[in-house]
Amino acid sequence: MEDLLASLEFESFQNSNAIGSGIFLAAQESLKAFRSPVHASHVKSFIVTGNILPFVPATSPLFFCLALQKKIAAHTVEQLHHSYTKEKKGTDSIRFHFAHLASSDGNPYPLPVFKASGKTHAEAYWHLSNSDEPEEWEYRYVV
Repeated sequence: MEDLLASLEFESFQNSNAIGSGIFLAAQESLKAFRSPVHASHVKSFIVTGNILPFVPATSPLFFCLALQKKIAAHTVEQLHHSYTKEKKGTDSIRFHFAHLASSDGNPYPLPVFKASGKTHAEAYWHLSNSDEPEEWEYRYVV
C-alpha cells in the first residue's frame, strides 16, 4: 500500500476539499435562481454527478482525493435534500440529488460500459427533474 501521508502533498489535499466544497457554493447560487419569479411554476433540480466512492470502504489510497470530493458532495446533497426536498411537494420543492451509475450489485461498471452509458445518464437526470414525486437524495441507476 502506498504511504499516503508521505506521498500526498497537503496542497493536493486542500484542492480536493475545495472541489468537493464547491458544491455548496453552486447550490447557494442555484437557490437564488430557483427562487426567482421566472421559476415559480417549475420543478427545480440540483443534481450532482456522483459515483460509488462515498459508499464503499476506504481501503486504497489510489482514489483518496476523488473519494474525498465525492464524500463532501454526497454529504452536502443529503443535507440539502432533507432541508429543501423532503418536506415540500410540486413546484415548491427544490430537488437535490446525488446521482450515480452503478451495476445492480452496487459496483462500478467496466470502463467500456460506462463510456457507452450516455443515454442512461440522460434518462436518469430527466426522470429526477420531471417525476411527479422527488426521489431520495442518493439516486443509483443502472444500464
